[in-house]
Amino acid sequence: MSRLYALAMLLIWLAFSFSVSAQSAAQNTDPLALLDKMSRASREVDYFGVFSYEHSVNNQTLRVVHVVRDGLEFERLIHMDGEPREVIRKGHPVDCVHSGARLTRSDSVQIRRNLAERFGGDYQELQSYYQISLAGQERVAGRLAVKVMLRANDDYRHSYILSIDSNTGLLLRSIMLDSAGAILERFQFSLLAAGIPIEAEMLQAETANPVIVQEGRHTDSAVEIESQSQQKLLVNYLSFDWLPRGFIKVENLKSQGESVSYSDGMAVFSVYLERVADVAGVEGWAQQGGTIALSRRLAEPLNEVVVTVVGEMPMLSIERISAGINLNLPLTPVGASAGSEESQ
Repeated sequence: MSRLYALAMLLIWLAFSFSVSAQSAAQNTDPLALLDKMSRASREVDYFGVFSYEHSVNNQTLRVVHVVRDGLEFERLIHMDGEPREVIRKGHPVDCVHSGARLTRSDSVQIRRNLAERFGGDYQELQSYYQISLAGQERVAGRLAVKVMLRANDDYRHSYILSIDSNTGLLLRSIMLDSAGAILERFQFSLLAAGIPIEAEMLQAETANPVIVQEGRHTDSAVEIESQSQQKLLVNYLSFDWLPRGFIKVENLKSQGESVSYSDGMAVFSVYLERVADVAGVEGWAQQGGTIALSRRLAEPLNEVVVTVVGEMPMLSIERISAGINLNLPLTPVGASAGSEESQ
């Protein structure tokens, strides 16, 4: 009886293994399934490793530790070059998707690792803006990776090559390309250990003053959105004459200034609005890899407002977005108090 039972268990295990292997093989031949796998892995898999981020002539190396505990993400980023710096993220909900977005993250952080987190499942629509296809296999950080090509359908966005771990689905390498095929940015793991137990000590800071980001509570809750809408924020009056196809609003922020971010599911740009007493010398542009920042002041009577567009997009897009920005404010000076505004 025991031999029959053992044989039955063996047959069941073989059938299960074949099913899992067939499913994995199918996912690795479907680029949309790979993107979905990548999106989930970046939030759900425990891992640590070392990666580099290159743009222009700058090259940064960072160490990362990422764990999920009780449905919350915890992450530690350690800069390996220059002055000791650490960023520790605590308590981001794994299943969080920001309102109005296809993205699970809307940070426009320039480390391309975050690119893996920007998908929320609407891949069919993403195909309207990019030609998505498989581009073969390669080894990255000693792991087998499947390459996915996202070629821009127009001149208003960049193209990407993503190398996705065939086992875990983690993004091992991403390359951003301009319209001529030149590399603008490259993110790449050189060492990665995934799906293994990670001790709590690995999340403890080593530097004296790490940057700690508490993310257990989100600013896009219905109560917070209502609260923001009642404030006299400049972004509440923002409008555009033109946006590239597919870009939707993904997040409002209020920090030192005010900002709003837009994305098509891959590329991200943000608009920052600031009241500046002395606007002399604030206009201009700068580029870092595939990211461009362009600042200008608005025309009178709003000439004390400086608009800055920062995006992972070609200059053609940034210039056209910036030129078409409007503030549809009430007929009240920008610097007027709430009392004087209500009196009118």
